[in-house]
Amino acid sequence: MVSFPFLIATVGGTGYFPKAPGTAGSLVGLIIFIILEKMAFSWPLLVLITLMAFILGCLNCHWILKDTFFQNNDPAYIVVDEVVGMWLTLLMTGFFYSLTTFLYLACFGLFRFFDILKPWPIRWLDHFLGRYPSTAALGIMMDDILAAVAAASFLIASYSLYL
Repeated sequence: MVSFPFLIATVGGTGYFPKAPGTAGSLVGLIIFIILEKMAFSWPLLVLITLMAFILGCLNCHWILKDTFFQNNDPAYIVVDEVVGMWLTLLMTGFFYSLTTFLYLACFGLFRFFDILKPWPIRWLDHFLGRYPSTAALGIMMDDILAAVAAASFLIASYSLYL
């Protein structure tokens, strides 16, 4: 039987996508965000949903890590962090610019770039927090938060040069 924390952490099983589960999780996050935005969810509500998803992600990731005896402190099937990172990238970019198809795709591509590459300090934070069972779940979530901040910052700065 599949547990509720497992469904949250794997985003309904998306984390078991056979190739690139992180990319699949980011894509699901993008689609959910677009749907919520088109349903006229206000920006403050989208920020609140993202914050709640972050907290739920931390709690559910910890539960799964604890249940698996911390054998792997960042399993590929956990993709709630990609969803939250994608949402944060879109929220930050959308604060400065009206989100268009180009910006949706740019946010997706840049978030995946920074999440996969993990430049300093993202990789450092991921390894530092992942060392300890008490902070491993936070490490899973925080590296994607930093990747989102890097992606959105890069996009905002570079996009403003071309306006």
